[in-house]
Amino acid sequence: MYITDLTHFLDEKGAIAPMPAPARRLAEFLGRVVAAASAPATMDEAGECHCNKCRKGIVVTEIASDDAIEWFCERCGHEGRISNWRRSFWDLSALPNKR
Repeated sequence: MYITDLTHFLDEKGAIAPMPAPARRLAEFLGRVVAAASAPATMDEAGECHCNKCRKGIVVTEIASDDAIEWFCERCGHEGRISNWRRSFWDLSALPNKR
């Protein structure tokens, strides 16, 4: 299980910090997970994220009671938790929900 503080991947401006390619790919995946978890229900294209491990499974997300994003790939079991994601570039929760 990945336990991630999203701010550890970001520079002072909130962008993904310079890092080796494998770490950058993980940071980009985590950003997609945050977007999927925080997107309004009407944003179908933002609400789906493919697993970065098996590449075929869809990551299921949930915002836990402690405000961490919990994610899980139903296909391969890859999973994790992301904290400190609020107000990041990928946080879409402030967008209006038109439902």
